[in-house]
Amino acid sequence: MNALPGHRPNRTYLEITRSHRVTELKSVGNSEEAKQWLEKMEDILEAMKCPLNEWANTVGFFIQGDARSWWKSTNESRPPDSWMTWAAFRKRFISYFLSPSYRLRKRQEYLEFQQGDLSITKFDSTFRRLARHHDETYDNP
Repeated sequence: MNALPGHRPNRTYLEITRSHRVTELKSVGNSEEAKQWLEKMEDILEAMKCPLNEWANTVGFFIQGDARSWWKSTNESRPPDSWMTWAAFRKRFISYFLSPSYRLRKRQEYLEFQQGDLSITKFDSTFRRLARHHDETYDNP
């Protein structure tokens, strides 16, 4: 991994990510925890301008415990001398760590969401958070 511009030349993206005190993902059964972990990792990697082709490998170092066997098999399933795209990693991660019932519940929550007496700010924030679970709508103006 390369060092970030403007930082000590021997600091890798992995070291910089560790300096953000990222917690490791160790368990498999908690969909909400896994979703929050993934979103935090994306925020950190984006903020430090880590090249997209290094995201999956960098994140892989923070997958430990019971979750580590999933990462090892996922990582080994790609062709030799190739890198995993973030889109492929994210799709596999969501498929494995976010249970179908969790995703269905979030989609249903999105479909049933009503403004009611929420402020515009709260409505917008909740709408965007829930819309992520309904791919066909999220980017549709």
